[in-house]
Amino acid sequence: AAVTAAAAAAAVACVDAHGVGSVPPRRMCAAYVANYARLSLKRKRLREAGLAHLQVLCDFDSTITALNAPQSWTLVETYEPLGIAYVKRARELYEHYHAIEVDHSISKADKDGDMCEWWNKSHALLLEQRVRRRTFAEMVAARTDLRHRDGAAELFGTLEQHGVPLLVFSAGVGNVVDAMLRHWNLAPRANVHIVSNFVTFGAADDADGDALGVAWHPKQPIHVFAKDASHYADTAYAAATRNRRTAVLIGDSPGDHHMADGLDLHDMDVLRVGFLNKDVDKWREHYAERFDVVLER
Repeated sequence: AAVTAAAAAAAVACVDAHGVGSVPPRRMCAAYVANYARLSLKRKRLREAGLAHLQVLCDFDSTITALNAPQSWTLVETYEPLGIAYVKRARELYEHYHAIEVDHSISKADKDGDMCEWWNKSHALLLEQRVRRRTFAEMVAARTDLRHRDGAAELFGTLEQHGVPLLVFSAGVGNVVDAMLRHWNLAPRANVHIVSNFVTFGAADDADGDALGVAWHPKQPIHVFAKDASHYADTAYAAATRNRRTAVLIGDSPGDHHMADGLDLHDMDVLRVGFLNKDVDKWREHYAERFDVVLER
């Protein structure tokens, strides 16, 4: 069936005691379901549990953000005020490691070392540019081409309305993720939590109270194949969801289907939605093994 990508994600996420909600269709894509009986049973379990037991975990880049718009790392690595040498070196790192990231013939375990190396080098390179707290807001303000997916505002609004905790779980730069969500008026919201790689700052050192970036949190980077519950076990999100026993997970990378790993949830109570953004025919079955619903570009 033809469905709107973000609207479909919102539809399965916004479960209440009366059934599954929906938002008006917009840009269309196809939904592929390999095991409809399993999907139906999961949806039934989510409906029966109700909103009081629901939590939603959502990737950011190419999931909340529109496909043909800048992603969080793109803003950082193309920001010319950081210097041409920085932009050139960041591009070199991307070209070397991204080929490994998207090679589905390499196992997750084999990719882990390379991804950690890439993230650590990128993080160190950014700190060398002496970024300040205001730098990230300036990156966002400098762009006129930032867009989120159709239906994202409805998803955030519906979850807020019903008090459903939403985790934005990103392997990008958390400072940029936060600035982009604020730019779109999607944050701050009491139910929205961001877990990502954040630059932390030293003491304020100018008249505006700004400060220099000095380190990263967490020290062990969150990369695309290291997204699981260990990264948010001691956060406000974990406290807000302690008694919630169902989840909807939304992502676009094969690694995103692990975002709920480590939660004390039955697998049949976790409904996974995956965006397949390119090479659809080639990777449809690969995604269908990992996600209950595959939303194809």
